[in-house]
Amino acid sequence: MGAIYYVFHSSGTCGHEVYWHLSKKERSTGDRKNTSGWKVHVSVMNTEENIVKAWGLVARKVIEYGVYETKVVGNMYLGKNQIGIDQHQIGKEIVIYEFSSRPDMNWQELLQKLESDFKKGGVVAGERPKFRLPEGMNDEIYEPAIKGSEYFYCETDDMREYLRTKTCSTCCRRKNYYEDRGVFKNITISALGGVTP
Repeated sequence: MGAIYYVFHSSGTCGHEVYWHLSKKERSTGDRKNTSGWKVHVSVMNTEENIVKAWGLVARKVIEYGVYETKVVGNMYLGKNQIGIDQHQIGKEIVIYEFSSRPDMNWQELLQKLESDFKKGGVVAGERPKFRLPEGMNDEIYEPAIKGSEYFYCETDDMREYLRTKTCSTCCRRKNYYEDRGVFKNITISALGGVTP
């Protein structure tokens, strides 16, 4: 018998957006604190049809590969004009968490298969997400893409603290952030649909 997954909703970081979670636990817990905090943001065009299509593909692969948790934006964002949306949420329509997943998780294969499924299924890519910076920082830093992907970007919760304490220039901060991609650093998505070693 496969793992049991729970579905529940939560509020996002701004308190007003709603997410639906697919998780191995009944509610999100502090499990993330003991991990790198890396996650994949899946950027897809914000229409109901497009997000539902992408979410169906992600949910199936998450269960197949035993990913610990993923989430998708709720209906308060679906199809909305981006002017009325928190700009830091654009490009983060679906989130796939690295925390507590199997140590032997083949992220390369999982993301390659999702990229191929998205293209075959006609999922339209969205905008590149921006990193939510600590208060007082006015830099504009876009999240680094998973190499070769039209849909996947990566972020870590720890980077916010890193940016808050670093005194180096914006250019230096951006360079260091882009170079450290945790478990996703060496992943390259092949445009031909094969798995790149």
